[in-house]
Amino acid sequence: MRAVIINDIYALEPVTDSSLYVLLFLIISAFSVLFLFYKYISQKYKKNKNKKLISSINILKQNNFLLSLNTSYQISYYGKIIAQTNEEKELLSKINIKLEIYKYQEITTLISLEIQDLIDFLISKVESRYV
Repeated sequence: MRAVIINDIYALEPVTDSSLYVLLFLIISAFSVLFLFYKYISQKYKKNKNKKLISSINILKQNNFLLSLNTSYQISYYGKIIAQTNEEKELLSKINIKLEIYKYQEITTLISLEIQDLIDFLISKVESRYV
């Protein structure tokens, strides 16, 4: 048999491997997208939280003390939203204890001036912090 000479085979060519750079680019871009998404969601949540607090304060400021049943339930509900510090929570619990007698009455009476002053004090305290 004769020796066959193959002329088609060449030496290996070096290929530059840039897969590490592609991987780093993908990781950095993924973290960037996640960070931007986190900032967007946190800003949106913060705005909604402030809107909810301000609207709750406005509802309590426009409260009519002639309707004691309505007032007592509004203070109980919206007070939990606006009271953030321990001092405000203690003041709210005192107000709620004093308003218990008005919650279960069929005939509504005027809320006492002492309770009205406590409610106004709570609203002004929270308002000075947020508004």
